[in-house]
Amino acid sequence: MKSNEKTNKIFKYGLADFQNNKIIILNEPSDEANIIEDNTVINPINFDQIIESNNKKYISYITLSGIRRYSLIKAETNTKALITALDPDTYKWNIFKIYKKNYVDTYTKPKEINNKRSLSTCINTLYINLQPKGLGLCAQFVHWALNVAGFKFQGKYSAKLYHLEGLLKDLGFEKIDKNSELKKGDIIVIVDEKFKNNSLYYGHICLWDGNYWLCDEKRKTLKNMDKSHLYRYNSWDE
Repeated sequence: MKSNEKTNKIFKYGLADFQNNKIIILNEPSDEANIIEDNTVINPINFDQIIESNNKKYISYITLSGIRRYSLIKAETNTKALITALDPDTYKWNIFKIYKKNYVDTYTKPKEINNKRSLSTCINTLYINLQPKGLGLCAQFVHWALNVAGFKFQGKYSAKLYHLEGLLKDLGFEKIDKNSELKKGDIIVIVDEKFKNNSLYYGHICLWDGNYWLCDEKRKTLKNMDKSHLYRYNSWDE
């Protein structure tokens, strides 16, 4: 890696699109880091930090499991829009496109916190990672946001389990009347177990931000509200 490369040649946060290439995932930004397999790293990577250590640069990001990971990178020429990262099979440098994600003006960049349950961080994390349309990953995205906000727990890949297995109650959420007036931070689970070929057999989960329902996408209204279960957490830290 060239010693004259500067961090300001790379977006400080954004999306790294590795398309069909592979990327080495590390547990820490150092030469002693372990290379790990993590199937909760999805493309594109939503990185929120560029870290320099021992004259090397790493993008830093939080996976859908709520764990922070790192990948070694280097800048390409004088553009902010290209980086290279190591392929775990060939150890060659593959080129990745990166582009800056537009943050919603009223929200701040996410951060990891301890011993708090930050509603603003939870909502912000969902906004930063919104997709143009749903990916069928509502449970993973909500789990990710809750972890970053301070709820450290093993998530479920099926939204219905947040209701049927009592996971939300275990986290301190209270089940309330589904017709209650909505409050920011409320979580809804919609599930229909009658028919396995019904898309709602695995359920749908999202969080209310005061204006929209958020998960891997943003919606003003939801369908199948007659099959919904509403939960509220009464001890959010703003």
